[in-house]
Amino acid sequence: MEPFEISNEQRRIFINTAQLHEAYMDAFTKKLAFRGGMHWKKSKNKEYLFRTIDRHGNGKSIGPRSPKTEIIYQEFHIKKKELGANLQNLREKLKEQARLTKAVKIVRVPRLTNS
Repeated sequence: MEPFEISNEQRRIFINTAQLHEAYMDAFTKKLAFRGGMHWKKSKNKEYLFRTIDRHGNGKSIGPRSPKTEIIYQEFHIKKKELGANLQNLREKLKEQARLTKAVKIVRVPRLTNS
C-alpha cells in the first residue's frame, strides 16, 4: 500500500484542529484549579470564607470575613464563570472542527484488504 499525501486544505484544517485541541486542554487544566466552591460559613457568630474541594463538603477555611476575603470570594466566582464559558466555547468549536476534519477526510484511514 502506498502512502497518500494530504492536500494543503487538509493540512491547514489538521493544524487548526491540533491548536484548538491544545487550547481546550489548557483551559480544561485551568478550570480544574477552580473545582469545588467557595461560600460563607457561620461559626461562633462570625462568618468565614470556606473553600470546598469535593462534593462531600470537605475543604478549608480561608479566613474571617474581611475586605480581603470578600475580594478573594468575588474573584474566585468571576474567574470560575469565565473559565466555564471559555471551556464551553472551545468545546463547541471542537465539535465544529470535528465535522470539518471528517468532511475533508483527515480522520479516514485506507482499508487494508484481506488476502
